[in-house]
Amino acid sequence: MIRTEYIETMDGQKSLRLRRFLREMHFVIKQEPKTKKSLKKENKIHFRKAIKKQLQKNKRRAYRGDIILQIDYYTTENNPPPLQTLSKNYLDLLHKPMPEIDNLVGILFKDDSQIKILIANYHLNEYGDNNPQIRINTSTLKSFYEDISLAYRIIRNDFSDKDYSNNYKFEEYLKDEDLDDNTDVYHDYNDLLKNQAKIKETFGEQYFLAREFLYKKEIQERYLSFNRINIYDLVHLFQSEFPDNRKYKDDKRFVKIWDSTKNYVFLASDYFDLGKAPSDEGDSKILKAQLREQLNEFKKKKPALFPFLVPLSIIVLFVPPKQNVVDLDNLARNYIVPFINEILRPPATHSKVMTDFSFFKQDSEIHQKYHPNSLTNYQILQLPRQDNSPENGEIKFVLTNGDTIYKNVRNTVDDIIRKWE
Repeated sequence: MIRTEYIETMDGQKSLRLRRFLREMHFVIKQEPKTKKSLKKENKIHFRKAIKKQLQKNKRRAYRGDIILQIDYYTTENNPPPLQTLSKNYLDLLHKPMPEIDNLVGILFKDDSQIKILIANYHLNEYGDNNPQIRINTSTLKSFYEDISLAYRIIRNDFSDKDYSNNYKFEEYLKDEDLDDNTDVYHDYNDLLKNQAKIKETFGEQYFLAREFLYKKEIQERYLSFNRINIYDLVHLFQSEFPDNRKYKDDKRFVKIWDSTKNYVFLASDYFDLGKAPSDEGDSKILKAQLREQLNEFKKKKPALFPFLVPLSIIVLFVPPKQNVVDLDNLARNYIVPFINEILRPPATHSKVMTDFSFFKQDSEIHQKYHPNSLTNYQILQLPRQDNSPENGEIKFVLTNGDTIYKNVRNTVDDIIRKWE
């Protein structure tokens, strides 16, 4: 069997996947996550040396092309820094020259513009079992595109030696992934509000508040869980970058098809549309004003979602402008995350929710003091520009369930592949 035939088989694809997997890089730096100002010089030196040492041990060098990067912050000290401020510090430490502390330059990557997908997770010490550390996982963007393509082949059983037993396996898997659109909870909640005077008179104020809490929590969990990116969404967003599709990138017929299917992603979930990306002077103020206005309007339209009773995360889809492209971390830190925390006030943990409601309060040990309102995670995906992309780019984002910080775009793909391997 010649190589071109072999790579169309399941074994051939597993071999290619293994090669990509072995090229991924994983780092664990055992130190308390801090901001640029609060991180001591010796800890900066330790962080940079540890990254460099592992690269040398594995005979690897800094990435030169585009990458996907996931960074997890495990905090233990009281009043940890906000999530969006941590990424700025550690991304800088991974690539910027810092002659005041060492002579290293471009340790893990050359420039933060290489990060096309950024996933940041915030782990507060809610249960007292955290060890202070920063975890970093990276791979090339090309490898991620190839993994999305493979996952899509798997669920379609698209191999020259296809195994028909896989059809049932992945039908069941995707069925498990589907959410039950049970509207009973909405009816029950509306009935509760309609009859609240009678319910309070019969069962008391505490009973009414407990039922309201439980209904609102379930409504919020359902709403946020529908706002996610699944494997089909990833295909719609990135299919122009798949190995077999690159030869059609200049074909207007394919570009038109890819562009139309990309819109399915926005129809399936409740996205905020912020319009063009900030690239010119004055754009920042406009973007922030639009964001504030949309978030406040969102609160008026969906009162059942407030106050938030479940942790919150966001997914940002970003088409860059032709010029003056803002980096992904800057987009999160300065334009989106602070406003969501300020206006929507999502609970940082489940413990925070329970302590706010007297009928659920429990005496438990406090392991860490932290700001009560914070996102648990954000994912920012920079989408490839097409010929028909807006000249000034565009930004869309969606609120999703912060309980599922491990269910990010990287793991969505890996879960399918692992189940198949």
